[in-house]
Amino acid sequence: WLRAQPETLAGRVGDGAGRPLLNEGNPLDLLTALAERRHPLYAAISDRIIDTDHLNIEAVAALVEKACDAARVSS
Repeated sequence: WLRAQPETLAGRVGDGAGRPLLNEGNPLDLLTALAERRHPLYAAISDRIIDTDHLNIEAVAALVEKACDAARVSS
């Protein structure tokens, strides 16, 4: 699960244009509500959690690659 705080996600999506779930109001409020509903499920089914706040795409990709490598070694 690539996890980020709603504030981070809101900064990434801007005004929510082109994202149907975010067209019905303030993106931060909607993302916060979605996180409250989804986080328990994501936490329950995720094998790995990578916090992406304050990371650029290259850093996230490197962490995903490291997690995949670790999963291959342990299986």
